[in-house]
Amino acid sequence: MALKRNLDRFLYKGSQLLTPDETSDDELQLDFKRQKPNGPESPLPILQKEEDNVVELGVSASLSSSSSSNKKTRFMGIKLSELVYPKSMYQGWELPLPISSEKEALTALKIERQQQQSPHQSDIHSNAGFSSGQLEFELEDFTIYKPGDKSKLSDWPRLNEDFEMVPLHTLEVSRGTHDLVVDGFLIVGAQKRYIQAVPFKLLSVAGYDDLESHSVPDIWIQSRLGTTEDIWYKLKTPAPEYNRYYRPFLWLADLGKHFVDYLLRHPETQLSHFRHDFYNWTAIHHGRSDIFQQWLKQFGRLDFRGVVAAHHEYLWKEATSIDDHLRHCPLWGEIIPDALGAVQLQAPYTNSRNRTTVTPFIFECFKNMYFAEVLEPRGSALYSVLAAQRARKNALGFFTESYVQNSSPQSPSQDGRSLIKTGSVITILRDVETKWKGTADVWYAYVRRLSKDKKGVFLEVIWLYRPEDTTLSNMTYPYRNELFFSDNCNCGDAKIRLSDVKGTIEVKWSPHEAPISDYFVRQKYCVENHSFITLDDRDFECRCNDHVPSAFEIALSKYQIRDTVLIEQDGMLEPVVITDFLRESNVVQVRRLLRSKRDCRNLHSRPNELVWTDQFLEISAETIRRDCHIIFMSADDVSNGIIPRLYDRGGQGDFFYIVCRSLQHHGKLVIRPLPYGFPGPMKLGLEPCKSSQPKMNMLSLFSGGGNFDRGLEEGGAVQTKWVVEWDEKAVHSYRANLPDPRTTNIFYGSVDDFLARAIDGNTDDTVPGIGQVDSLVGGSPCQGLSAMQPNRLSLQSLTNTSKIASVAAYIDHYRPAYALLENVTSMTWKCGENKDQSVFSQMLCALVAMGYQVKQYIWDAWSSGAAQSRSRLFISVAAPCLVPMSPLRASHAHPDGKWNKALGRAANGEAFGSRQFDAAPFPFLTAKESTADLPPLGDGQVRTCIEYPDHRPTLRTRPLLRHMIHHIPKAPLMQNVVKATKADVLPLPVLRHLQSQNLLRQGENSKAFTRINPEGLFPTILTCLTPHDAITGYGVHWDQDRYITLMEARRAQGYPDEDVLIGHSAAQWKIVGNSVPRQMALTLGLSLREAWTSNPSEQIDRVLSRLPPITAPVSTAARSQNSLQIQSLEVIIDHSSSIDKSEYTDWRGLTPDDRGTADDMETDTLDIIYVASSESVDGGLARGAQSPGSDAESSSSSEHHHDESSAVTSIVTNRYRT
Repeated sequence: MALKRNLDRFLYKGSQLLTPDETSDDELQLDFKRQKPNGPESPLPILQKEEDNVVELGVSASLSSSSSSNKKTRFMGIKLSELVYPKSMYQGWELPLPISSEKEALTALKIERQQQQSPHQSDIHSNAGFSSGQLEFELEDFTIYKPGDKSKLSDWPRLNEDFEMVPLHTLEVSRGTHDLVVDGFLIVGAQKRYIQAVPFKLLSVAGYDDLESHSVPDIWIQSRLGTTEDIWYKLKTPAPEYNRYYRPFLWLADLGKHFVDYLLRHPETQLSHFRHDFYNWTAIHHGRSDIFQQWLKQFGRLDFRGVVAAHHEYLWKEATSIDDHLRHCPLWGEIIPDALGAVQLQAPYTNSRNRTTVTPFIFECFKNMYFAEVLEPRGSALYSVLAAQRARKNALGFFTESYVQNSSPQSPSQDGRSLIKTGSVITILRDVETKWKGTADVWYAYVRRLSKDKKGVFLEVIWLYRPEDTTLSNMTYPYRNELFFSDNCNCGDAKIRLSDVKGTIEVKWSPHEAPISDYFVRQKYCVENHSFITLDDRDFECRCNDHVPSAFEIALSKYQIRDTVLIEQDGMLEPVVITDFLRESNVVQVRRLLRSKRDCRNLHSRPNELVWTDQFLEISAETIRRDCHIIFMSADDVSNGIIPRLYDRGGQGDFFYIVCRSLQHHGKLVIRPLPYGFPGPMKLGLEPCKSSQPKMNMLSLFSGGGNFDRGLEEGGAVQTKWVVEWDEKAVHSYRANLPDPRTTNIFYGSVDDFLARAIDGNTDDTVPGIGQVDSLVGGSPCQGLSAMQPNRLSLQSLTNTSKIASVAAYIDHYRPAYALLENVTSMTWKCGENKDQSVFSQMLCALVAMGYQVKQYIWDAWSSGAAQSRSRLFISVAAPCLVPMSPLRASHAHPDGKWNKALGRAANGEAFGSRQFDAAPFPFLTAKESTADLPPLGDGQVRTCIEYPDHRPTLRTRPLLRHMIHHIPKAPLMQNVVKATKADVLPLPVLRHLQSQNLLRQGENSKAFTRINPEGLFPTILTCLTPHDAITGYGVHWDQDRYITLMEARRAQGYPDEDVLIGHSAAQWKIVGNSVPRQMALTLGLSLREAWTSNPSEQIDRVLSRLPPITAPVSTAARSQNSLQIQSLEVIIDHSSSIDKSEYTDWRGLTPDDRGTADDMETDTLDIIYVASSESVDGGLARGAQSPGSDAESSSSSEHHHDESSAVTSIVTNRYRT
């Protein structure tokens, strides 16, 4: 009865628990069938056309499927459980034959063999590598498993992996086992003996170095007893329960054969050769073999890098056992985790390992932070570096000198209200009843107009904000005399009278240098989105009374006929083509496009595949949301997986393609593939490979496996030229996925060493000079700020958090045109001992003080098409002269239950960085949909998947936990051990185990061993899988009794199937968990592309104007000196071959009095000698310096003199034309 009740509620299909299969009787069928695409590298079958190439579409087949009134339920059957142990380990199993000892069996079989043989027969197997005297016996119905102590079986809850069946490729590998045992039947003729638990450790595979052999012909094992008599067991047919372990090994054995054959002929093989070359070579030698074709079909792709990396241990063992010289192949240094060497670790450059290198300016910004103790300021002592910085800042519109404002700004003047005029900046008393939380007594306002009414003169103003009135909050801002213009006027508020004015201040607008005491304004603070934008002349006018164009007028100015746009209908965005603007009725005529999968029920098509129609709609311009990208594709190209980049992502980034069109056929609407040529007028979408602007060179910090960088590159605006990463496995994973490793310079070492070298001018191919870096991206370590961090004040947490200042220092040093910063949303939380400091606000202070335009976003992975519940904080910055990044576009909708979320609250009490809830073209992608093409693994015990090498659990499960997972119900959704305990379905040993756990795991709200919701999102992928955790225990598959696999985590993080991960399982999972989802990166990359290509060409040229690289060597003494805070710096400016001026200055190289003088000399040739010393320099030229007229002037290289005394002096002579 219990089974009957369960079947009434649920149906079993294989090992999956399913809800009733509902199929409409009148379900429409397309005129071709297409298999579901498996990935960009997987070829798809050619379309198979059916009769008349026509399918009928009912008129009701519109934007939503009609429900069927007639449902059918089908029972699919029940799949038997898969065994983990050999049948010989189970009670009640009946022996097929009496057990023979191996010695007895061999004796009997040898006698049988001798009786069968004639005098002319021999046991020599020369074709298989056997020599005279060797014997082989066939082994049938065999099972191979790990040895164990049977006395432990009575205490099975404490068992680990004893007696578990394993594939043969785990034998004699570092992460496998060195001994296995076998059950089976040894056979010679009619003689058949059953052996059990026979130990062996030798495996022999035939066929190596034989190109006439297209597959492994034979496989043998040799037991311990067999080694004494040179007897081998030839493996034939495995036992049914062992078949699932043996089939993957047979495929790997063939891979091993082809792999070794290839290496024997290409001893200098690298991992990149397995992208295409290995397949091409094997196809030449084996392509006509049906066996080879079947082997290749099981894999389903032509790129073998991933499977070679995943099974490097077995391949190493086989290759080196065939030819020991193959151990010197460079491939191993790319894939073996314990022997990586393709990228060399950089030698330490700085002495402090637990310090974070920053520039002096950034140190002044962060010196009051709770982690300031680990910061180490480092200024440059090379004029060539300082000159390059100055040129870069001047080119992009920054202050050419950055310094900290120590003096107080001027006090407001009280010189009478009669002097107030348009353009004045006034002060008024603060409104005590306002929602603004600032503590200042006065407010500042720009007078845009003086008006008069019956009560007299009143002022129309635009408010100016102090740093603390913005998202900069009360953190350390270096310019106390800087104000920010705003887009907030007093229109609609109480009028400001002359009597309300308390004084005026002088303001310098957009100065080239920061005034010492005068107030100055260079940026506008946008109150609505809390961004900082370069001040523009148009900002001085209020737009409240301007004509507000209608939606139709906006559409006329923004779009043209043939443009493709997204319109909102029923809460979703639908792609259409604009065909006309009907001015008489102020409506827009559009061509309707159907969704192939949703509207035409072509279940094998991608979500972004469209159908061209001859249906037209007249819509309100208010429903137009944004443009989109649509191209035409042939059905053959789509079937063969030939889809352009970005259009193959299921709609991410608003990219669509059209394959079919709808037509009238005998009075009915039908679907047919497109003929050659376009069916109608339409502006074709973006071609990713083509760009009107050159790409920016990008420097990537804390790069990890490169998922973030590659997503940004796919946007089309950047190319990664330099990478800085500390983790060995991540570095080699990054390199493994580069199309050409020679085009990207990877610095395998500390970000602090890299920056110190750059500051010192010690640059080379891996450390670029100033002016070479156009864009920068950095995702600094989040562990110190994570919500999961129990101690944010530990030394490790302080060091991790301080790397945010490191990113700011990189930006300060290189001054890129654009930069992107990523971190956890909890970066905005208050930190420090008193919980009164904001790392986020302090970072904004540093960026805004440098002069960057700054925006911040909270962005959700699912909004970009990732099937994962992951939200991240992004900060985008743009140089003052450039177009900042546009708002991010959500391609996928929010799941139900997602509430509003913000990064924090501004000084006016309003939330900033709020989650957006705009309509999107697609529903969110579920965990089940994102992994639907992955083959089921059952309990995951085989741990080998040929089609997807990373589709394997990374955690091993001992019997007790495996038994527990098996008993966690699959319905209702999201069941776990706590719910299973309440349902009384767990066996007693499991209950006893749970009772021994801590109270948090036993608690009612515990998430330990929770099955993931297949109709929802994957939980946030962390750096390790923790299914036992009471908080992060979402890690059990929804309908298979196992943990989620590395491949499923990769899908959640958007790693393409062809990407390679280097390292053992734990390291690979860490790389994935540390990554920014590729979908999020692509969204940001497209926004960056839009901003970059919107810049005028002259601004592009200014960004890309290359300064000559700094190649001067730096001595050890100079490096040591540079790490000190420079106490004196002498600058000698010469205009006429004689010294004109010589003064001591601070670390900037110029005193306040000299800054203006130097600024006016942009067309002069300056001969400059400057001295950096740990002691004060006594007047005149420093010791060892030469006058501008000496021989030193003719040398363009820098000279460094090391005095053995306590005073260490660095002298640099250079001629520079600014």
